Amino acid sequence: MGNADLSLSGIPEEMQVRLSCPVFEFDDSYFYEPQPQVCRLAYFPTGNNMENDRILFDFCRKSNVELTVVSDEYLRVSDALPASIRVVPSGHGGQILRNAHIVLASGYEALSAMASCKPCIVFGDYGLGGLVTSRNYGLLEEVSFHGRKGGCFREVIPARLLETVIQSVFIADCGEEMHKVQQLVRDRHSWNRFVTAVNGVVDRAMALRDALQDAGRRQELKPRLSSLARLEEKDGKFVLWRGMACFGELDSEMASVLRQCDGSLSVARLSALNSFCAEDAEVLWQNLLALWDEKIILFEP
Repeated sequence: MGNADLSLSGIPEEMQVRLSCPVFEFDDSYFYEPQPQVCRLAYFPTGNNMENDRILFDFCRKSNVELTVVSDEYLRVSDALPASIRVVPSGHGGQILRNAHIVLASGYEALSAMASCKPCIVFGDYGLGGLVTSRNYGLLEEVSFHGRKGGCFREVIPARLLETVIQSVFIADCGEEMHKVQQLVRDRHSWNRFVTAVNGVVDRAMALRDALQDAGRRQELKPRLSSLARLEEKDGKFVLWRGMACFGELDSEMASVLRQCDGSLSVARLSALNSFCAEDAEVLWQNLLALWDEKIILFEP
């Protein structure tokens, strides 16, 4: 589950993969072969980027890689793939993962690989995150192990970059580093951590619901601009964007208020700082509530 509460943190829905489930199985399937005659590579595709799949297949065809694709979708077209590419249904993913030298995956499948102490290269809908280590784990977890941080949806990966990342795994024994990564997964995605995180999300959701229904308590909520939203000023006009879509034009007063919405000031404090009368304060609340419905503003109790 990571830090849970992904939507309330402003992470786009398409980047929220199945991190709401704990990792149930941890085992040490790491083994080191510095120069194997055949590199066994397991790939768990998302089905959203056929161009990157083609780049991977071309690389494997020209190298000493035995590629196993774990996918029910590719199973239907396996006859059209090169003979060097093996396709198995998703139900066989566990065994394929344990026998692989390297795993290319994203989301929950990447977590499962790390839980098995496998060198895992994040290869997803948002580009190439690279080999997961204890140093970049936090950055990759922020985007749910679904690509690189700052990557674009269906970002095409240069073939040479992918080849370099795969070959780098065999430069040195990374067993100690993989055990560190496994421990991070164990600490953050165990069943006990999952239960605690879910209970925390439920408690926060109930506290927010109660506060929204109470005219007095809602004034103590602290609005924060979502990471999905941004304000732009051009030619004296203020435009609010949500992701790549233009949400609308704002007057200068509302734009100034939104710039103050960093999660540190309550609604009442915002009204006081901007010298709003009771009527203006109510208009501010209605505007913030409308932006909250659109996931542009987040409220923190």
